[in-house]
Order: sequence, then C-alpha cells, then structure tokens
Amino acid sequence: MRRPAPVAIGPHDPGVALGLDGSAAGDHYGVDHSAGHPQNAMYKQVLEPVGHSLAWSSLVAALPLVVLFVPLGVVRMRAWTASLVALAVALVMAIAVYGMPVEQSLLAGSEGAAFGFFPILWIGINAIWVYTMTVQTGHFDVLRRSFGRVSDDQRIQAIIIAFSFGH
Repeated sequence: MRRPAPVAIGPHDPGVALGLDGSAAGDHYGVDHSAGHPQNAMYKQVLEPVGHSLAWSSLVAALPLVVLFVPLGVVRMRAWTASLVALAVALVMAIAVYGMPVEQSLLAGSEGAAFGFFPILWIGINAIWVYTMTVQTGHFDVLRRSFGRVSDDQRIQAIIIAFSFGH
C-alpha cells in the first residue's frame, strides 16, 4: 500500500509540520518536541508504525486483547492477573512499537486503570449498601419475593439488578 503524499502544513517546506516557534516539529516516532523540553513534548500517535501498513499495525495493536482473553478463556487465569499481564504488554507495545514516551505511557495506563476500576467499585459499594439497608429494615424478603415473581431465572434477575444500578 502506498503512503499518501505529504500535505503542505507549513509555509516553508511542504513535508514538514512547523512548531509554534517555526522550527520543524516532531520526529519519526511522532513526538512533537516544539514545546522546548522533551518532558513537555506532545505525543502524536503514528497510525501505521508496523511496516507502514494500517492492517499490520491493527493486528499488532490487538495483541493486548489476545493476551487478555486467551489467559481468561483458555488458561483460566485469574482476571486481575490476566489484566496486569495485558496492561504490561500494552505498555511495552506503546513504548516500543508506537514510540510513546515512557512517562506518558505510564500515565495513560494508570488513568485507564482508574477509569475502568471506578465503575466496578461504584456498583459494588452501592450493591452492598442497598443489601445492608434492606436487610436491616426487613425489606430484603420483599425484594426476594418481587424478583422471584419476575422470573425464576437468576440470569434475568441479575440483568434487572444491574440495570437498576445504571449498567
């Protein structure tokens, strides 16, 4: 697959993006060093880092998902262990394949983990709170009978409860 011709971004050289100070911005990994210090550099994702092919790059990008799902489904590894292994693979790939700076990779990984973990905690804490409240007030038996009337299938009851918590 041929790469498209460079688009004229700056007034001086049609193939070079210019930074705010007029110097050439970016390197071959897509990190914009025009901000002055490498710590303040803005990472620009390269979409075709593997052989300049979007197809190969997409296949390589799917590797962390494979590393997550195969241990979960085939090896029967614990979810938290498989998740940590997949996170490590994703971080190594972000740094080695996509050229993302290490600091930004670690920050992105920790932010993703926090945003994934927060909804799980939110649902769990609320479920425990509702359970405790209904047991102490004596309304848990009423809820049990109500859910039993909707369906005897516990999977349907779980979907209804999950829907009640917003997911």
